[in-house]
Amino acid sequence: MKKLFAVLLFAGLLFGAEESVQNPHKEAHFEVTTVEGQKLHFTITPTALYCDEARDKVLILDFFGKDCPPCRKMIPVLGKVQKEMADRVQIIGLHVQKPLSKEEYAELKALGIDYPVVDMLADQQNMLFVEYLGYATGWNNGIPYMLFFDRLGRYRANHYGMLSEDVLKKAIDQLYTLRETPDHNSSGAAQPAEEARE
Repeated sequence: MKKLFAVLLFAGLLFGAEESVQNPHKEAHFEVTTVEGQKLHFTITPTALYCDEARDKVLILDFFGKDCPPCRKMIPVLGKVQKEMADRVQIIGLHVQKPLSKEEYAELKALGIDYPVVDMLADQQNMLFVEYLGYATGWNNGIPYMLFFDRLGRYRANHYGMLSEDVLKKAIDQLYTLRETPDHNSSGAAQPAEEARE
């Protein structure tokens, strides 16, 4: 059993990268392109990550691959959650295996993808964005791997492996309702009651 949330401090982890990669006192900006040609704009500051197209929503970034069986099993779950909770969450898939063909993407859409997908190897900006996030959060190339941000852009957790629909929905509700200045614990991070089972 693993807890869905390991309490992580955004500034210490996401911006603990070496000086050669970034200056933690400056913003980083990325414009990535989805498989369907949509532009997504991200700003990363020393305390938060924002997606201009998903402001005031919980953000889940899902590192996945078309040839990964657990990833494929998660697609319908993520698609359903996105559809049912669109007012509260934006899920963005980050495809990290070899580039998707049109036929492969159509197959994934048929499995239930109802959210934008960024193909890491499709262009340089996509690759830089995914590598930046992966390096900063200690990603070891295992998938599925999810990053969770609350509606204020604060990094709250990562999770390797699959999650149930119920656990995802509870996590989204919890992240959406966090106060700007929480007083229930020193880190300000949420503590979900339910655990994810592998």
